Amino acid sequence: SFDRTLRVEGLPGADDTYNLIYTDASEFAIGALCLSVRRGRIVEAKAFGSAVPAAVAAKNKIFVLELVAVQTALALWGAGAACHLLVDNTGVLGTLLQGRTRLSGGEHHVHFIWKTVALARAALWLSHVPSRLNLADFPSRGEFPWDPAGLLGVWVQREEAPREFLPWLVQR
Repeated sequence: SFDRTLRVEGLPGADDTYNLIYTDASEFAIGALCLSVRRGRIVEAKAFGSAVPAAVAAKNKIFVLELVAVQTALALWGAGAACHLLVDNTGVLGTLLQGRTRLSGGEHHVHFIWKTVALARAALWLSHVPSRLNLADFPSRGEFPWDPAGLLGVWVQREEAPREFLPWLVQR
């Protein structure tokens, strides 16, 4: 077992450096957007998107695919970083806060997420984001590169998701 302690002293402040990570999934794809923030400014933006094969989608509920999106994002961008993770699925948020799930297929992903956080020595904050405000909606639909209405001020770099735990991965 490993320690899955959450930092409770509050979100990163204006002078801190952290990764703001949005994740999303649908029955067709998963994706995430990472905004690296330094002193209150976005200095870098990275994203990944992966199509979900129909056979995989048929065997997994959206809940599990949302967990896979979180797992992939933290594997890519969590190492040694303070991360503020924003998810639009309240069931996933609750499961991550509890560190467990009763849903078949989900327990492995929850364990892997917290193991990734512990081994990477990452600090993790979890928050809900309304679906209509989830910036990961774009990369999960294969829209690269992008900067919605010039809001970010940086161009989003496309990254490849790790294949070792997503053997079904189809890059978008």
